[in-house]
Amino acid sequence: MMEWLERLHDFFPSTTEIGSHEPETNLAVKRRFFLGSPALLAASFLILRSRRALAAEATFEEITKQIGQLAMPMIQDPNRNEDEYLFQAAALVRKMKEFPTPQFGEPFMKVLYGSLSFRGSGIAVIQWKMEPNTTYPAHNHPGYAGFSVGIRGECRMRNFDYVGKPPEFSSKETFAVRETQNTLLREGVVTSMMCTTRDNIHELQAGPQGVVAADIITKVGKDQGFSYMNISKKARNAKQGVFEATWGSHQAG
Repeated sequence: MMEWLERLHDFFPSTTEIGSHEPETNLAVKRRFFLGSPALLAASFLILRSRRALAAEATFEEITKQIGQLAMPMIQDPNRNEDEYLFQAAALVRKMKEFPTPQFGEPFMKVLYGSLSFRGSGIAVIQWKMEPNTTYPAHNHPGYAGFSVGIRGECRMRNFDYVGKPPEFSSKETFAVRETQNTLLREGVVTSMMCTTRDNIHELQAGPQGVVAADIITKVGKDQGFSYMNISKKARNAKQGVFEATWGSHQAG
């Protein structure tokens, strides 16, 4: 099995893939009509309903293509807006009919099963599952932006930010992190949204029925590997949600 957290950069193509940035549509404008307000409202409702119906049937291939078309310009833009991209990508994922059937191998660290479903145009889609009541330890994603979408079951997702600049991965020094998200991932829900500058650490705690989910990951910067971390159970500052942390094992890029 591809150890997706250890070798996340291998999921991305070495060559740049850029699709067309022009919007795709099957609609052709034949005439122009001038409508009164009631008719205009009715037409708007029908068009909106039609678009929603079409969106609900969007395939995995169509959605990943559209996300890739959003991702490449963002990655190449030095003034990129990662948040805008993530919200647009998340909205597209919500329109997807279904994910492809995953092919899970052996669990990573005996906890997390992974299956690569797509890679290209700067993005990767990784489906994953965890058994009931298991925990995957906190870890960061330097150089990556992404989010998780629930497919089946539940998972508690806790995200953190650094308080100040963290030490190097090799350091044994204690540093501070602040909890910024504490959400429940469940079927159809998009959560644990992170970018290269915020919420880039998360911890996964599967619910009593286990969890199956997917990560949509975008490589924004240089691959730096990643590191697990040990976060204290008790907050140093409960009001602000600040915890003490130390680096765990480092997985090189």
